[in-house]
Amino acid sequence: MTLKGEVEDMLWKKISTVGVGMLAWGCLSGGMAEAKRNVLEMIKTDVKADISSSGNITGEKEPNDDLLSPQKLELGAVIKGRINKKEDMDVYHFAVASNKREVIMITLDNTAAKFSPHIVVYSHNREPVGYIASQRAGVRTLRAKMTVGPKEEYLIQIFSSKIGYGLEYALKKIDEIKSTKPYFLEVRKATLKDGILIDKHEPNDDLLQPTSLELNTSVKGTIEPLRDVDYYKFHLASNKKEEIEINITNQAKNIAPNIIVYDGNREELGWRGTEKGAASVGAKLVAQPNRDYFIAVFSGTFGINAEYALENRHKERSDKYYSLEVKLVSTAADKYEPNDDLLKATQVSLGKIKGTINPPWDIDCYKFKALKSGKMHIQLLNPALEITPRFIVYNSKRIEIGKATTKQKGAAKIGMRENIKAGREYYVKIYSGGLYDSKPDDAHSDKEYTLKIEVK
Repeated sequence: MTLKGEVEDMLWKKISTVGVGMLAWGCLSGGMAEAKRNVLEMIKTDVKADISSSGNITGEKEPNDDLLSPQKLELGAVIKGRINKKEDMDVYHFAVASNKREVIMITLDNTAAKFSPHIVVYSHNREPVGYIASQRAGVRTLRAKMTVGPKEEYLIQIFSSKIGYGLEYALKKIDEIKSTKPYFLEVRKATLKDGILIDKHEPNDDLLQPTSLELNTSVKGTIEPLRDVDYYKFHLASNKKEEIEINITNQAKNIAPNIIVYDGNREELGWRGTEKGAASVGAKLVAQPNRDYFIAVFSGTFGINAEYALENRHKERSDKYYSLEVKLVSTAADKYEPNDDLLKATQVSLGKIKGTINPPWDIDCYKFKALKSGKMHIQLLNPALEITPRFIVYNSKRIEIGKATTKQKGAAKIGMRENIKAGREYYVKIYSGGLYDSKPDDAHSDKEYTLKIEVK
């Protein structure tokens, strides 16, 4: 039987018995902060391990009976120890030297018939972060895997005890057994043979430590460990708005790919999710010039909103890569960008101005100075069938004084007339929108419109 669970889900809970009555999860009485970061999964039950035949065996060195005097344990080595005195316990120390997270495999091979093995993992500050135990004496093998690091230290405690109501109880009821038969303990890095594949970008679990990603490139990642979330960051170096396309390609049938996009202030801009096993999920973003953006990738529940999906990430992992691609969509932005609002309006002269409504939700703003008083004639010539042309005219105080609209998508021409005074500054705002729309729609085109301004 394969048993899975998370340490934070077990805190303060009465110990649970499992199907075959042989192994159990323990509950912890502390270490909540560490528990949220570390997952201890029992992965096999009473199956004989083969670590006793390892060529890299080190003998136990007493005294190693408490958390203050542990014996050093090298990753990949096997310790041969014994519970051979009253209320004996053995403590070992190991360190994760890697600069990225790792998954370790913990195996205890027991040869003593009276030994009821318990394994407790502690953080470097001696807070318990994981606990598994047998339910009877003589259980041959305990095996678990756990996400650790980077560059962290841990303690492992081995003892024999009566099953009860969690770690605190177990430590008070340590068995008074003495055995000449040994146990063998191995702590090693997991490999692909164990079904574990950690990408090189870890740790990138929050918005404060994202992996940098260049535009028009792709990156491979994995959902590992359970409930993993990967954050990426990219920068739009352009001096104008651009349309960005984000795509996830998924190979794993147990993963439901989700993406959330954030702006440079880490405020959510949008979310896309799908069902388990979906081959891909994607989104488009109109990015502002010279801004940072963040992307979260995870396996989540498709439903209410981004926050719900992120908080309810699936308890899944995958040994298959996903691919994240962030690319610049080809646009034909005009030379006047960025001019998205009246404060960024491009200074122009009277006559003809050519521009584009591109990318989606684009706004173009222009300003000009009247050289003489008279009747101003403004026309907007539109060649794009996708665009519903609209423009608004403002005075020097940026107060609306007139507008031209239509409800016809693809309208070829709209216009208006207005009296103006010499020496005054005026503004024109152009976008695609309906007859009563005060905001632009997502229609866009690389075909150039022509704005004609004359004073008669």
